[in-house]
Amino acid sequence: MTSRSPEHDARLLAAAEALATCGDLPALVRALAEALPDRPACVATGAGVHNPERELVEVHICGPAPAAGAAAWTLSESLRQAETDVPQLLSAGAGWLSYDLHDGRRSALYDALRDKGLRRVIVAAARLPGHLVGFVLAGFDGESEPEATLRRRIERLGHLAAPILWVCSLEDRFARGDRRRDTLIELYNTITTSLSFRDVLDSARRVFDRLGAHAASAVCLVTDDQRAYRAHRHRPADLVATEEAEPEACPLAGSVVEWVMRRGRTYHSEELAQQQEFAGDAELARAGVQRYVAAPLLARGRNLGALLLCFDDPHPPLKIDLWLFDNIALQLALTIDNAAIHDQVRRLSDRLQEQNVYLREEIQSQHNFGEIVGRAPAIRRVLEDIERVARTAATVLIVGETGVGKDLVARAIHAAGRSADQPMVKVNCAAIPEGTVESELFGHERGAFTSAVERRIGRFELAINGTLFLDEIGELPLAVQAKLLRVLQDGEFERVGGSRTLHTNARIIAATNRDLLKAVEGGTFRRDLYYRLNVFPIRVPPLRERRDDISALVETFVSQFNRRMGKNVTSIDRAWIETLTRRDWPGNIRELRHVIERSMILCDGPCLRGEPDRANETPPPPSPLPFATPAATASTPVAGALAPGPDTTRLDAVEAEHIRRVLAQTAGVVEGPRGAARLLGLKPSTLRFRMKRLGVTRPRPDESPP
Repeated sequence: MTSRSPEHDARLLAAAEALATCGDLPALVRALAEALPDRPACVATGAGVHNPERELVEVHICGPAPAAGAAAWTLSESLRQAETDVPQLLSAGAGWLSYDLHDGRRSALYDALRDKGLRRVIVAAARLPGHLVGFVLAGFDGESEPEATLRRRIERLGHLAAPILWVCSLEDRFARGDRRRDTLIELYNTITTSLSFRDVLDSARRVFDRLGAHAASAVCLVTDDQRAYRAHRHRPADLVATEEAEPEACPLAGSVVEWVMRRGRTYHSEELAQQQEFAGDAELARAGVQRYVAAPLLARGRNLGALLLCFDDPHPPLKIDLWLFDNIALQLALTIDNAAIHDQVRRLSDRLQEQNVYLREEIQSQHNFGEIVGRAPAIRRVLEDIERVARTAATVLIVGETGVGKDLVARAIHAAGRSADQPMVKVNCAAIPEGTVESELFGHERGAFTSAVERRIGRFELAINGTLFLDEIGELPLAVQAKLLRVLQDGEFERVGGSRTLHTNARIIAATNRDLLKAVEGGTFRRDLYYRLNVFPIRVPPLRERRDDISALVETFVSQFNRRMGKNVTSIDRAWIETLTRRDWPGNIRELRHVIERSMILCDGPCLRGEPDRANETPPPPSPLPFATPAATASTPVAGALAPGPDTTRLDAVEAEHIRRVLAQTAGVVEGPRGAARLLGLKPSTLRFRMKRLGVTRPRPDESPP
């Protein structure tokens, strides 16, 4: 047995005392350097902590300056187990190994040591009962084998260092556990403070950025049709951001997201440099990602997609790390689902608010013709068509002259259809300025144009699940016709200034008084849109084709105006009814209704006798009014004020004069309970449009009512 010198024992005792105070690898390596002989041949000392779960070795090696005036060097890396001597120490059960670094051995560790000028290393195992906890290392710049005394000292230092390396391993595990716990707590605290999807993403990303070796992340949410997903990508702050304002949809088929969706469990990839299994793996590899984990986003029994965490660490994740990622995904999914529900409730609330505003306007303005009245064969055919088509979701095109009641037919189709409990939203395409038609139909985002100070929900969104009635469809500009065609074909549209594709299932009913085929030939209406609208055409007959219904219509209007005007007309002069029946009614039911309204205004008794026909009279100066005095009305039961004649502009002139008269009575007030719009039975916006079209202005303050 070889005897040991007092100096040798003293060094070992000092080393044991020094090692006992070490709390980390750098301190341990410094203590090892003090314990080795003070010889020029030994130029480096180091130690490694073995992590069998991750098959990694945390290595720390220090050495003197390679040349005069240079600084000492330090090598601190996390290496794969296979790149170190751990496999040999495990398989052979040896206490030490000695290598010539120039014998052809190739590894990242030994290449680095050769670069530092080392020629030989001795590695001594650091074991505790039952397992290898690491090793200590001594490096030399000479070729010869170190003497046995030095080798045994290095071997004993390995025994002394084993408890310290075990403590370092435990502390690393505890630190990782603390980070996992802190990550979950912080994630919960941050993502639950907001119900905004964007805020939830931003909060989660700040937590992701502190994950070890984290290179990038993506929250992949599957679209409603389950055919694609949108990847909300992110890189840590020190890398280039890749997040899009509204990410494009990526195909679900062949992706790792599809794998996670189908299996409902977490997937962790192999090294992407060696194996690429899914679409997108090659792109990740080119971006420097070595491995990734895809965890399912499960919330309330549904799979929303996958959380993708990408790493530049080539080592496989631990089971405990996979547990961490699963829990992160679970918390994130629940919060995303809550945010989606909150956003849906908010959007429904906004839509209901818009619908309420619209419906209040509709209620305040009386529908033009009440309910469908008539038994003439022509109107019975219309009623039969309504009954047939109402039970379907087919697009309907209603054609007919101005004033025949096309909107009433549209309301009847909606009321008898499957979406009767949903709103019917009407758009008068002729009454909307050309520059705002697109915004009116599809809505706009805040800032889309100069006056867009806030987001606006369009009529297609208001009519979702219900019916959208496009009156005067022939007046739409060609540019808007193209977008309307897309909605009819795919049910998709975007708000003006927006990039998000919205969907609608609203039933489309269109109406026009124009010959759309002639408009197609003239180039003012798209041919493809015409055929898309003309799925089920309904022609509403003019009043002259249903004269037998005039008496019933007059009675209906008298009943309505009795309620509105507070009158008590109980009978109608039969001779006047016969006169009305013989007229041609170029303005159709609307014209008939206006005649009855004027007659009701002038009627003071229980019998309605109409007003004198002034079609062929020269209006007396100074103000030609279409109304006779009550006395004249009572004594002269004739056809009314709007009998047809050779002057084709007479109806507009009468309407304009009637509006002027009512405006004079209300002192120019248009809106409100005493406004002209209420007296005329029109919406304020409709009255203003007619005033502009007819050139009617409000009376000056000094003008008195006639």
